[in-house]
Amino acid sequence: MNILILNSNNKAGGASKACYRLHMSYRKAGIDSTLLIKDVPPAGITHAYNYWDFQAQKHKEETNSIPKKILYKLLYQSGLHKDARFDKELKYQEQILSLRPPGLEVFTFSNSVNDITEHPLYAEADIIHLHFVAAHYVDYSFFKKAKKPIVWTLHDMNPFTGGCHYAGNCERYKMDCHNCPQLAGTINDDYSHTELQKKLDGYQELNKSKIAIVSPSTWLMKSSKSSRAFQRFDHHLVPYGIDSSIYKLRDKAAAKKSLGLAGNKKVILFVAYLVDNIRKGYSLLTEAIKLINKDEYVVCTVGAKTPDTSAFNDMEVLQLGYIEDEQLLSTAYNAADMFVIPSLADNLPNTVLESLMCGTPVIAFPVGGIPDMVQDGENGLLCKDLTASSLAASIMQFKEYEHSFIPEKISSEACKKYDEKVQVNAYLKIYNSLLNG
Repeated sequence: MNILILNSNNKAGGASKACYRLHMSYRKAGIDSTLLIKDVPPAGITHAYNYWDFQAQKHKEETNSIPKKILYKLLYQSGLHKDARFDKELKYQEQILSLRPPGLEVFTFSNSVNDITEHPLYAEADIIHLHFVAAHYVDYSFFKKAKKPIVWTLHDMNPFTGGCHYAGNCERYKMDCHNCPQLAGTINDDYSHTELQKKLDGYQELNKSKIAIVSPSTWLMKSSKSSRAFQRFDHHLVPYGIDSSIYKLRDKAAAKKSLGLAGNKKVILFVAYLVDNIRKGYSLLTEAIKLINKDEYVVCTVGAKTPDTSAFNDMEVLQLGYIEDEQLLSTAYNAADMFVIPSLADNLPNTVLESLMCGTPVIAFPVGGIPDMVQDGENGLLCKDLTASSLAASIMQFKEYEHSFIPEKISSEACKKYDEKVQVNAYLKIYNSLLNG
């Protein structure tokens, strides 16, 4: 079985990390998996290729002589060439997005000049596995041309909305995405409707027996099933997989010592690739920290963008920055007494899985896919409501549950559900059902 995995970028966000982990899990299991991404493949990922190399070669062939260059220029200037139409639409989209207020969730479009079906790797594949393919990588026309079975792993809501990745309280994706609240105040708050219509047009010719929609969380699966775009397709629930040889229980005292953390304080760990997204809830964590005893806790942060901790009530803070070494990241989870994730909306955060695999209890809001992972009072605490005071109360309440949080049990139960082998086996069943369907 030859699997071609498509993903838009090589950045270290949760969706990309989950995609690359699955790909490498396949390679370790001896499964023929190839990764085709829009950007330069990330370091350490084998059998990964850059789509733009292929696209650049196509353009070179299209303009490799003076007559061809002249023809291309004439077609482009007249607006008849697909590159010209794409560039014009791209500029308009950029105008719309430039007027959105800061702090909102990313909003992306999927129109593209790329034709994945022309790539040699597509011809070789038995299964096409889509992950995060927005941001002008896979065009809607792909779904009209593709004749091979498709598995699509959702990492957020974008594949079935008019552009947003998290819809919040809006349910217009169930109908038509008219008058998008996330585009309010821009030059066209109804462009979301145009975008959704393009998606619907592309999806309408998909054979139901040749596509499977996969969601890592119950919340996202329910949202997808209720969407106008995907309601007719079969859905599967497959959580992300984690390498249990890396994210595992380690000696807590030794982990704290290796990071220079004192053993007489409770360590609160916060991990986020970026913290300036309102959805990540960092402002609520800041307010919650002000409400707890600064002498009893130390905050440890991990992330690409160093958060502002000046408002942490003079609490001791250790900022580790972005950690690429997963062994070191595992040490950070083991050094923590609790992992706090204040996200206001999320799918199935890798960070929660990583923490549980390391036996560290999680404190979180009961949103998105988090209740799939965190059982209140067993492997963590779910806050009563989405407020800083509730988050602070749960952090302080940790003392009452500390002795019932058994790291060995937390790690063992997480491994049963989220070890990478469990994920691989689940996907193989889906692939075989499509190929034999």
